Amino acid sequence: MPADPSPHDDVSDARENERIWRIPGMSPAAVEAARAAARRAGLPLAAWLSGLIHAVADHEDAEDAPPRSQ
Repeated sequence: MPADPSPHDDVSDARENERIWRIPGMSPAAVEAARAAARRAGLPLAAWLSGLIHAVADHEDAEDAPPRSQ
């Protein structure tokens, strides 16, 4: 039988989320929008942010790459 998630996990996630958002200049609205998007995706905030950052970086890398010859 799988173990139930402990309340400690929620506390750890909350602490992680707060630690991530100690970014000078980040508006409270942007913070809440990111948290809401992560919740909708069913992901912890850190995982959602990492995925977004990698997706944007990959997209920018693809745009900067020279066209492939055929």
